[in-house]
Amino acid sequence: CPPAEDVVVIGADSAVWERRASGWSRIGGRSFYAPRIVRLPNGVSHLFVLGTNNALYTASRQTDAGAWSGFSSIGGYWTAPPAAQVYPLSPTTLTVLALGGNHQVYRASRIIGTPTWSIAQVP
Repeated sequence: CPPAEDVVVIGADSAVWERRASGWSRIGGRSFYAPRIVRLPNGVSHLFVLGTNNALYTASRQTDAGAWSGFSSIGGYWTAPPAAQVYPLSPTTLTVLALGGNHQVYRASRIIGTPTWSIAQVP
């Protein structure tokens, strides 16, 4: 894979795996749903995955050659694979959309540079 291409999958062990130029490497975690990854213009990558408890988790990597952070919980109860997007308008915002336990669409969002995620139902 080229250095700027991010490929992540769920492996046979239910963990998140990443395809690198040197082959496959295990990131960790456990999920039954496909992970999503976004890359900011500055090269920082953010990975999103639903845990086996249906909570949303995230991990990040500062550079393409860097190590992934450990997973941290964003929370919620999600029932479908997430879709992730970076909104580049000021302020730059990470946004993740997925179905919640009540079959409604929910959005988790965080302004880059802040530690707090907010979760709200999409009207």
